[in-house]
Amino acid sequence: MRPTLPTLLAALLAASLAACGGGGGDADPHAQATATATATATATATATATTDNEAARSEQIAAVLVETDPAMRIAHAGHGKIYDAKMQPIEASAKFIEQVQLSVRDVALKATAGQFDEETLTFMKMADELAASGKLGEADRLVLQGGVVWKMLRGADPKLFERYEWRLEVANQHLQDVFKPGSFQISPYVMELLRKFEYLDLWRRVPWFYSYAKRCDSNGVPVPPDFATSGTAWVNRGPLHHNILDGSGGTADVYSWSDPKKRGVCIALPRNSGALAGIICQSASTGAACFWDNIDAATNTRLDWRTQTLRINELKNGSNLAENCTGCHRGNNVFQLAPDDSTWAKLLRPLAGTVGATLTLRVETSSDNRGGRPRYYPVTGLFGRAGWENVYNSSSTCNSCHERPAAAVEAMNLPPMPPACASLVGGCGS
Repeated sequence: MRPTLPTLLAALLAASLAACGGGGGDADPHAQATATATATATATATATATTDNEAARSEQIAAVLVETDPAMRIAHAGHGKIYDAKMQPIEASAKFIEQVQLSVRDVALKATAGQFDEETLTFMKMADELAASGKLGEADRLVLQGGVVWKMLRGADPKLFERYEWRLEVANQHLQDVFKPGSFQISPYVMELLRKFEYLDLWRRVPWFYSYAKRCDSNGVPVPPDFATSGTAWVNRGPLHHNILDGSGGTADVYSWSDPKKRGVCIALPRNSGALAGIICQSASTGAACFWDNIDAATNTRLDWRTQTLRINELKNGSNLAENCTGCHRGNNVFQLAPDDSTWAKLLRPLAGTVGATLTLRVETSSDNRGGRPRYYPVTGLFGRAGWENVYNSSSTCNSCHERPAAAVEAMNLPPMPPACASLVGGCGS
Protein backbone atom coordinates (compact mmCIF):
# COMPACT_ATOMS: atom_id res chain seq x y z
CA MET A 1 0.00 0.00 0.00
CA ARG A 2 1.35 3.45 -0.96
CA PRO A 3 2.32 5.51 2.10
CA THR A 4 0.40 8.74 2.65
CA LEU A 5 1.92 12.18 2.72
CA PRO A 6 1.99 12.33 6.55
CA THR A 7 4.03 9.11 6.62
CA LEU A 8 6.39 10.34 3.94
CA LEU A 9 7.04 13.77 5.44
CA ALA A 10 6.11 14.10 9.09
CA ALA A 11 7.43 10.71 10.21
CA LEU A 12 10.72 11.12 8.38
CA LEU A 13 11.10 14.65 9.68
CA ALA A 14 10.60 13.41 13.24
CA ALA A 15 13.25 10.75 12.71
CA SER A 16 15.62 13.32 11.26
CA LEU A 17 15.13 15.72 14.15
CA ALA A 18 15.71 12.95 16.65
CA ALA A 19 18.71 11.27 15.07
CA CYS A 20 19.91 13.69 12.35
CA GLY A 21 19.49 11.01 9.69
CA GLY A 22 18.51 7.46 9.00
CA GLY A 23 16.31 7.44 5.90
CA GLY A 24 12.73 6.54 5.18
CA GLY A 25 12.18 3.43 7.27
CA ASP A 26 9.98 0.44 6.47
CA ALA A 27 6.96 2.65 5.75
CA ASP A 28 8.74 4.33 2.83
CA PRO A 29 9.80 1.71 0.24
CA HIS A 30 10.29 4.30 -2.52
CA ALA A 31 13.02 6.07 -0.56
CA GLN A 32 14.98 3.04 0.67
CA ALA A 33 17.69 3.12 -2.00
CA THR A 34 18.05 6.86 -1.78
CA ALA A 35 18.13 6.88 2.01
CA THR A 36 20.85 4.23 2.03
CA ALA A 37 22.91 6.15 -0.49
CA THR A 38 22.36 9.36 1.48
CA ALA A 39 23.60 7.74 4.68
CA THR A 40 26.68 6.44 2.85
CA ALA A 41 27.30 9.82 1.34
CA THR A 42 26.99 11.55 4.69
CA ALA A 43 29.46 9.15 6.27
CA THR A 44 31.87 9.67 3.41
CA ALA A 45 31.55 13.42 3.65
CA THR A 46 32.06 13.35 7.40
CA ALA A 47 35.19 11.23 7.09
CA THR A 48 36.81 13.28 4.37
CA ALA A 49 35.67 16.86 4.97
CA THR A 50 38.38 19.10 6.39
CA THR A 51 35.98 21.85 7.46
CA ASP A 52 32.41 22.15 8.61
CA ASN A 53 31.56 24.06 5.45
CA GLU A 54 28.01 23.14 4.38
CA ALA A 55 28.66 23.72 0.69
CA ALA A 56 31.63 21.35 0.70
CA ARG A 57 29.56 18.71 2.46
CA SER A 58 26.84 19.13 -0.18
CA GLU A 59 29.38 18.52 -2.93
CA GLN A 60 30.50 15.33 -1.21
CA ILE A 61 26.94 14.08 -0.85
CA ALA A 62 26.06 14.78 -4.47
CA ALA A 63 29.18 13.05 -5.79
CA VAL A 64 28.17 9.79 -4.11
CA LEU A 65 24.48 10.10 -4.96
CA VAL A 66 24.94 10.69 -8.66
CA GLU A 67 24.94 6.94 -9.43
CA THR A 68 21.91 6.00 -7.28
CA ASP A 69 19.76 9.10 -6.88
CA PRO A 70 16.73 9.19 -9.22
CA ALA A 71 16.87 13.00 -9.34
CA MET A 72 20.48 12.98 -10.46
CA ARG A 73 19.57 10.69 -13.35
CA ILE A 74 18.08 13.79 -14.97
CA ALA A 75 20.87 15.42 -16.94
CA HIS A 76 18.94 17.30 -19.64
CA ALA A 77 15.39 18.39 -20.32
CA GLY A 78 13.75 19.96 -23.34
CA HIS A 79 10.90 19.71 -25.82
CA GLY A 80 8.74 18.09 -23.17
CA LYS A 81 11.18 15.25 -22.53
CA ILE A 82 13.66 14.23 -19.85
CA TYR A 83 17.07 12.76 -20.68
CA ASP A 84 19.91 11.10 -18.80
CA ALA A 85 23.60 11.92 -19.25
CA LYS A 86 23.75 9.72 -22.37
CA MET A 87 20.78 11.59 -23.89
CA GLN A 88 18.56 8.56 -23.45
CA PRO A 89 14.94 9.52 -22.71
CA ILE A 90 13.58 8.88 -19.22
CA GLU A 91 9.91 7.98 -18.98
CA ALA A 92 8.15 10.63 -16.90
CA SER A 93 5.85 8.19 -15.13
CA ALA A 94 4.10 8.87 -11.83
CA LYS A 95 6.47 6.36 -10.22
CA PHE A 96 9.60 8.11 -11.48
CA ILE A 97 8.27 11.55 -10.51
CA GLU A 98 7.64 10.36 -6.98
CA GLN A 99 11.07 8.74 -6.80
CA VAL A 100 12.60 12.11 -7.74
CA GLN A 101 10.52 13.92 -5.14
CA LEU A 102 11.46 11.52 -2.38
CA SER A 103 15.14 11.50 -3.23
CA VAL A 104 15.24 15.30 -3.16
CA ARG A 105 13.33 15.24 0.12
CA ASP A 106 15.95 12.95 1.65
CA VAL A 107 18.77 15.17 0.41
CA ALA A 108 17.06 18.23 1.94
CA LEU A 109 16.60 16.44 5.26
CA LYS A 110 20.22 15.36 5.40
CA ALA A 111 21.58 18.74 4.37
CA THR A 112 19.53 20.63 6.96
CA ALA A 113 19.52 17.94 9.68
CA GLY A 114 15.77 18.57 9.73
CA GLN A 115 16.20 22.14 10.96
CA PHE A 116 13.67 24.12 8.92
CA ASP A 117 12.26 27.58 9.44
CA GLU A 118 8.84 28.04 11.01
CA GLU A 119 7.11 28.72 7.68
CA THR A 120 8.39 25.48 6.14
CA LEU A 121 7.39 23.45 9.20
CA THR A 122 3.91 24.99 9.09
CA PHE A 123 3.62 24.18 5.39
CA MET A 124 4.60 20.56 6.06
CA LYS A 125 2.09 20.27 8.89
CA MET A 126 -0.79 21.72 6.86
CA ALA A 127 0.11 19.50 3.88
CA ASP A 128 0.03 16.48 6.19
CA GLU A 129 -3.41 17.44 7.46
CA LEU A 130 -4.78 17.97 3.94
CA ALA A 131 -3.43 14.64 2.75
CA ALA A 132 -4.98 12.90 5.77
CA SER A 133 -8.39 14.47 5.04
CA GLY A 134 -9.09 12.09 2.18
CA LYS A 135 -9.83 14.95 -0.23
CA LEU A 136 -6.86 14.33 -2.52
CA GLY A 137 -6.47 11.99 -5.45
CA GLU A 138 -3.14 10.61 -6.62
CA ALA A 139 -2.34 13.55 -8.91
CA ASP A 140 -3.05 16.15 -6.24
CA ARG A 141 -1.05 14.20 -3.67
CA LEU A 142 2.02 14.30 -5.91
CA VAL A 143 1.52 17.94 -6.79
CA LEU A 144 1.36 18.82 -3.08
CA GLN A 145 4.28 16.58 -2.22
CA GLY A 146 6.36 18.23 -4.95
CA GLY A 147 5.62 21.67 -3.52
CA VAL A 148 6.48 20.65 0.03
CA VAL A 149 9.74 19.05 -1.06
CA TRP A 150 10.64 22.21 -3.00
CA LYS A 151 10.08 24.26 0.16
CA MET A 152 12.28 21.87 2.16
CA LEU A 153 15.04 22.08 -0.45
CA ARG A 154 14.84 25.87 -0.38
CA GLY A 155 16.24 25.78 3.14
CA ALA A 156 19.31 23.75 2.12
CA ASP A 157 22.70 24.99 0.99
CA PRO A 158 22.51 27.21 -2.15
CA LYS A 159 24.82 24.91 -4.10
CA LEU A 160 22.59 21.96 -3.27
CA PHE A 161 19.54 23.99 -4.26
CA GLU A 162 21.14 24.91 -7.58
CA ARG A 163 21.88 21.24 -8.31
CA TYR A 164 18.51 19.76 -7.39
CA GLU A 165 15.88 22.49 -7.82
CA TRP A 166 15.64 22.39 -11.61
CA ARG A 167 15.55 18.59 -11.61
CA LEU A 168 12.70 18.57 -9.10
CA GLU A 169 10.84 21.19 -11.16
CA VAL A 170 11.28 19.18 -14.36
CA ALA A 171 9.74 16.17 -12.66
CA ASN A 172 6.91 18.17 -11.10
CA GLN A 173 6.03 19.81 -14.42
CA HIS A 174 5.55 16.41 -16.06
CA LEU A 175 2.67 15.53 -13.74
CA GLN A 176 0.30 17.19 -16.22
CA ASP A 177 1.51 14.70 -18.86
CA VAL A 178 0.85 11.71 -16.61
CA PHE A 179 -2.58 12.63 -15.28
CA LYS A 180 -5.30 13.76 -17.73
CA PRO A 181 -3.00 15.08 -20.48
CA GLY A 182 -4.34 18.29 -21.99
CA SER A 183 -6.91 18.86 -19.23
CA PHE A 184 -4.80 18.60 -16.09
CA GLN A 185 -6.23 20.56 -13.18
CA ILE A 186 -5.02 21.01 -9.62
CA SER A 187 -7.47 20.65 -6.75
CA PRO A 188 -8.53 24.00 -5.24
CA TYR A 189 -7.46 22.68 -1.84
CA VAL A 190 -3.93 22.08 -3.11
CA MET A 191 -3.86 25.32 -5.08
CA GLU A 192 -4.83 27.31 -1.99
CA LEU A 193 -2.10 25.74 0.12
CA LEU A 194 0.61 26.01 -2.53
CA ARG A 195 -0.25 29.64 -3.10
CA LYS A 196 -0.28 30.37 0.63
CA PHE A 197 3.32 29.21 0.88
CA GLU A 198 4.39 30.84 -2.40
CA TYR A 199 5.07 27.70 -4.40
CA LEU A 200 2.77 29.00 -7.15
CA ASP A 201 4.02 32.57 -6.72
CA LEU A 202 6.81 32.15 -9.26
CA TRP A 203 8.28 35.62 -8.77
CA ARG A 204 8.85 35.05 -5.05
CA ARG A 205 9.59 31.38 -4.79
CA VAL A 206 12.37 31.37 -7.39
CA PRO A 207 15.44 33.29 -6.16
CA TRP A 208 15.92 36.56 -8.05
CA PHE A 209 19.14 35.41 -9.66
CA TYR A 210 17.40 32.31 -11.01
CA SER A 211 14.37 34.09 -12.47
CA TYR A 212 13.83 34.59 -16.18
CA ALA A 213 13.36 38.33 -15.70
CA LYS A 214 16.73 38.55 -13.96
CA ARG A 215 18.45 36.70 -16.80
CA CYS A 216 16.82 39.07 -19.28
CA ASP A 217 17.88 42.09 -17.23
CA SER A 218 21.46 40.85 -16.89
CA ASN A 219 21.59 40.46 -20.69
CA GLY A 220 20.57 44.08 -21.18
CA VAL A 221 16.97 43.32 -22.18
CA PRO A 222 14.26 45.72 -21.00
CA VAL A 223 11.89 43.79 -18.71
CA PRO A 224 8.30 44.86 -19.47
CA PRO A 225 5.56 45.92 -17.09
CA ASP A 226 2.32 43.94 -16.82
CA PHE A 227 0.22 44.17 -19.97
CA ALA A 228 -3.33 45.43 -20.40
CA THR A 229 -4.99 47.40 -23.17
CA SER A 230 -5.52 50.33 -20.79
CA GLY A 231 -4.20 51.52 -17.45
CA THR A 232 -0.58 50.45 -18.05
CA ALA A 233 2.51 52.03 -19.65
CA TRP A 234 1.98 50.12 -22.91
CA VAL A 235 1.15 52.30 -25.95
CA ASN A 236 -1.15 51.10 -28.73
CA ARG A 237 0.50 51.92 -32.07
CA GLY A 238 -2.39 50.64 -34.18
CA PRO A 239 -3.44 47.52 -36.09
CA LEU A 240 -1.27 45.62 -38.53
CA HIS A 241 -2.28 46.13 -42.13
CA HIS A 242 -0.21 43.16 -43.34
CA ASN A 243 -1.04 40.52 -40.75
CA ILE A 244 0.94 37.38 -41.55
CA LEU A 245 -0.01 35.87 -38.19
CA ASP A 246 -3.64 35.18 -38.92
CA GLY A 247 -5.01 33.96 -42.24
CA SER A 248 -8.62 33.97 -41.03
CA GLY A 249 -9.03 37.72 -41.22
CA GLY A 250 -8.44 38.36 -37.52
CA THR A 251 -6.80 41.58 -36.40
CA ALA A 252 -3.62 42.19 -34.45
CA ASP A 253 -2.61 45.40 -32.72
CA VAL A 254 0.96 46.50 -32.03
CA TYR A 255 1.69 47.74 -28.50
CA SER A 256 5.10 49.06 -27.47
CA TRP A 257 6.94 49.89 -24.27
CA SER A 258 10.49 51.15 -23.78
CA ASP A 259 12.78 51.38 -20.77
CA PRO A 260 14.20 54.92 -20.38
CA LYS A 261 17.51 53.42 -19.26
CA LYS A 262 17.97 50.72 -21.93
CA ARG A 263 18.09 50.95 -25.71
CA GLY A 264 15.69 48.49 -27.19
CA VAL A 265 11.96 47.86 -27.05
CA CYS A 266 9.20 45.53 -25.88
CA ILE A 267 6.44 44.67 -28.35
CA ALA A 268 3.12 43.07 -27.42
CA LEU A 269 1.01 41.66 -30.24
CA PRO A 270 -2.46 40.69 -29.00
CA ARG A 271 -4.59 38.95 -31.63
CA ASN A 272 -8.36 39.12 -31.57
CA SER A 273 -8.87 35.62 -32.90
CA GLY A 274 -8.17 32.96 -30.29
CA ALA A 275 -7.27 35.50 -27.59
CA LEU A 276 -3.55 35.00 -28.29
CA ALA A 277 -0.96 37.51 -27.14
CA GLY A 278 2.82 37.32 -27.35
CA ILE A 279 5.35 39.70 -25.85
CA ILE A 280 8.94 40.01 -27.07
CA CYS A 281 11.60 42.36 -25.72
CA GLN A 282 14.94 43.02 -27.45
CA SER A 283 18.09 44.84 -26.42
CA ALA A 284 19.71 47.06 -29.03
CA SER A 285 23.00 47.16 -27.13
CA THR A 286 23.48 43.38 -26.66
CA GLY A 287 21.17 41.71 -29.19
CA ALA A 288 19.52 39.59 -26.50
CA ALA A 289 15.77 38.96 -26.75
CA CYS A 290 13.21 37.52 -24.31
CA PHE A 291 9.83 35.91 -24.93
CA TRP A 292 6.54 35.70 -23.00
CA ASP A 293 3.16 34.23 -23.94
CA ASN A 294 -0.28 34.67 -22.36
CA ILE A 295 -0.19 31.28 -20.65
CA ASP A 296 -0.33 30.98 -16.87
CA ALA A 297 2.96 29.37 -15.83
CA ALA A 298 1.44 27.70 -12.76
CA THR A 299 -1.70 26.19 -14.29
CA ASN A 300 -0.71 26.04 -17.99
CA THR A 301 -3.98 27.72 -19.01
CA ARG A 302 -4.44 30.41 -21.68
CA LEU A 303 -5.19 33.87 -20.23
CA ASP A 304 -7.59 36.18 -22.06
CA TRP A 305 -5.81 39.52 -22.56
CA ARG A 306 -9.11 41.16 -23.45
CA THR A 307 -10.56 40.73 -19.97
CA GLN A 308 -7.58 40.64 -17.59
CA THR A 309 -4.11 42.01 -17.00
CA LEU A 310 -1.23 39.77 -18.06
CA ARG A 311 1.16 39.63 -15.10
CA ILE A 312 4.65 39.22 -16.57
CA ASN A 313 6.00 37.30 -13.58
CA GLU A 314 3.20 34.73 -13.92
CA LEU A 315 3.46 34.03 -17.66
CA LYS A 316 5.23 31.23 -19.43
CA ASN A 317 8.41 32.49 -21.04
CA GLY A 318 11.51 31.52 -22.97
CA SER A 319 12.58 29.23 -20.15
CA ASN A 320 9.46 27.04 -20.08
CA LEU A 321 7.30 27.58 -23.17
CA ALA A 322 6.42 24.31 -24.88
CA GLU A 323 6.68 25.77 -28.37
CA ASN A 324 10.00 26.91 -29.79
CA CYS A 325 9.71 30.60 -30.70
CA THR A 326 13.06 30.60 -32.51
CA GLY A 327 11.64 28.34 -35.22
CA CYS A 328 10.06 31.45 -36.78
CA HIS A 329 12.03 34.28 -35.20
CA ARG A 330 15.31 34.16 -37.11
CA GLY A 331 17.91 36.63 -38.34
CA ASN A 332 19.37 39.93 -37.29
CA ASN A 333 16.16 41.05 -35.58
CA VAL A 334 13.79 39.09 -33.36
CA PHE A 335 10.71 40.97 -34.56
CA GLN A 336 8.90 39.81 -37.69
CA LEU A 337 8.45 43.20 -39.32
CA ALA A 338 6.73 44.21 -42.52
CA PRO A 339 8.84 47.35 -42.98
CA ASP A 340 6.38 49.11 -45.25
CA ASP A 341 3.40 48.56 -42.95
CA SER A 342 2.37 52.00 -41.66
CA THR A 343 2.00 50.72 -38.11
CA TRP A 344 5.47 49.21 -38.00
CA ALA A 345 6.78 52.40 -39.62
CA LYS A 346 5.72 54.35 -36.52
CA LEU A 347 8.36 52.39 -34.60
CA LEU A 348 10.93 51.83 -37.34
CA ARG A 349 10.93 55.45 -38.48
CA PRO A 350 9.25 57.35 -35.64
CA LEU A 351 8.41 61.02 -35.86
CA ALA A 352 10.21 63.24 -33.34
CA GLY A 353 8.59 63.08 -29.92
CA THR A 354 6.33 60.11 -30.68
CA VAL A 355 8.48 57.50 -28.92
CA GLY A 356 10.98 57.50 -26.07
CA ALA A 357 14.63 58.34 -26.76
CA THR A 358 15.74 54.75 -26.07
CA LEU A 359 13.12 53.00 -28.23
CA THR A 360 14.53 51.20 -31.25
CA LEU A 361 13.73 47.93 -32.99
CA ARG A 362 17.29 47.59 -34.26
CA VAL A 363 20.13 45.43 -32.99
CA GLU A 364 23.16 47.70 -32.85
CA THR A 365 25.67 45.45 -31.09
CA SER A 366 25.79 41.70 -30.51
CA SER A 367 28.20 38.86 -29.81
CA ASP A 368 26.70 37.13 -32.89
CA ASN A 369 27.79 38.90 -36.10
CA ARG A 370 27.42 36.11 -38.63
CA GLY A 371 26.63 37.44 -42.09
CA GLY A 372 28.46 40.69 -41.36
CA ARG A 373 25.80 42.24 -39.15
CA PRO A 374 24.78 41.98 -35.47
CA ARG A 375 22.12 39.32 -34.89
CA TYR A 376 19.75 38.80 -31.98
CA TYR A 377 20.14 35.84 -29.61
CA PRO A 378 17.38 34.33 -27.40
CA VAL A 379 17.52 34.29 -23.61
CA THR A 380 16.17 30.95 -22.38
CA GLY A 381 16.52 28.82 -19.23
CA LEU A 382 19.23 28.88 -16.61
CA PHE A 383 20.93 25.95 -18.35
CA GLY A 384 19.86 26.81 -21.89
CA ARG A 385 17.28 24.97 -23.99
CA ALA A 386 17.96 22.48 -26.74
CA GLY A 387 16.86 23.85 -30.09
CA TRP A 388 16.24 27.39 -28.87
CA GLU A 389 18.78 29.22 -31.01
CA ASN A 390 18.90 31.81 -33.76
CA VAL A 391 20.17 29.43 -36.43
CA TYR A 392 22.17 31.21 -39.13
CA ASN A 393 21.06 30.89 -42.75
CA SER A 394 23.55 32.20 -45.30
CA SER A 395 21.01 32.23 -48.15
CA SER A 396 21.17 35.51 -50.09
CA THR A 397 17.49 35.44 -51.07
CA CYS A 398 16.35 36.89 -47.74
CA ASN A 399 19.19 39.23 -46.83
CA SER A 400 16.93 42.29 -46.97
CA CYS A 401 14.45 40.71 -44.56
CA HIS A 402 14.66 37.88 -42.10
CA GLU A 403 16.57 34.69 -42.74
CA ARG A 404 14.46 31.73 -43.71
CA PRO A 405 12.89 29.87 -40.77
CA ALA A 406 13.23 26.17 -40.06
CA ALA A 407 11.90 23.72 -42.65
CA ALA A 408 9.07 22.70 -40.33
CA VAL A 409 7.96 26.32 -40.11
CA GLU A 410 8.25 26.83 -43.87
CA ALA A 411 5.77 23.98 -44.25
CA MET A 412 3.17 26.27 -42.62
CA ASN A 413 3.22 28.28 -45.89
CA LEU A 414 3.46 31.67 -44.23
CA PRO A 415 2.86 34.42 -46.79
CA PRO A 416 5.69 36.82 -47.62
CA MET A 417 5.59 40.21 -45.90
CA PRO A 418 4.51 42.67 -48.61
CA PRO A 419 5.51 44.64 -50.42
CA ALA A 420 9.32 44.82 -50.08
CA CYS A 421 9.93 41.26 -48.91
CA ALA A 422 7.60 39.78 -51.50
CA SER A 423 9.72 41.33 -54.26
CA LEU A 424 12.88 39.48 -53.20
CA VAL A 425 14.11 36.59 -55.32
CA GLY A 426 12.47 33.52 -53.81
CA GLY A 427 10.36 35.61 -51.44
CA CYS A 428 10.74 35.65 -47.68
CA GLY A 429 8.23 33.90 -45.48
CA SER A 430 9.55 35.21 -42.21
